[in-house]
Amino acid sequence: MYGNSGNILYKTNMMNYNYLDKVISKLVSETRVLDNKRFPAYIDTHFGSFSLPLSSSTVFPKFLTHCRDIYGLNNDEIIKVWIKYSYIIDKKI
Repeated sequence: MYGNSGNILYKTNMMNYNYLDKVISKLVSETRVLDNKRFPAYIDTHFGSFSLPLSSSTVFPKFLTHCRDIYGLNNDEIIKVWIKYSYIIDKKI
């Protein structure tokens, strides 16, 4: 009895992580570093243009709205995606 529901839950979680990875990849591919030779560098995204390093107080509200409206993510998923996305983008400099 538990095995079936456990397997379904495991499959759902794996599909969710795969989807989140795809969202992160899409966000990163849509982000252009405009000038990484000067400081601060700037990025251009579908949810705005920002200076780096990413500051959660200026970028996150727009990021949250974009991820909710475009990808249908909930708050927990958005936080997971934000952590990975901001790490990858900050490393591009």
